Amino acid sequence: MKSEILVSLTLTGLDLKPDKITDKLRINPSKIWYKGDLIYPKGKICYSNNGWSLKSNLESSSELEEHIQSIFKQLQPVWSVLKNLCSLYQTEINCVVYVSEQVPSIHFNPEIIKQIHQLNAALDVDLYVLPENLSQNEQQLLSHDNVSLV
Repeated sequence: MKSEILVSLTLTGLDLKPDKITDKLRINPSKIWYKGDLIYPKGKICYSNNGWSLKSNLESSSELEEHIQSIFKQLQPVWSVLKNLCSLYQTEINCVVYVSEQVPSIHFNPEIIKQIHQLNAALDVDLYVLPENLSQNEQQLLSHDNVSLV
């Protein structure tokens, strides 16, 4: 397993209505949830807020900065609407990086920093350094299908 990178932009809030966010942005989210929904289907922990999340549409092997640019490109046509929504709800750029060999570049150019600032968004980067010789089952357990980017 080489590097695997997953990125999403997430809006959360008790009074956030995911369907209204979708209507205003005219973009289908990757995931929505409501307070009290289970975070993992077989788990016991529930969300404490409502949420709307949009994941990068790039391959997980793409660079971190490219993932963020991809999300911002999807949102560019409705940027002013998004900025208004971000002033009402908690906003976060969630980045998850799995590495077992060479650590990928974790770099944010000034334009990305400026855009994150415009959204008043938090930036969360989780870096997981994994052993190089994971079994196929261990890799599957750690795959992006089992990770929640919220």
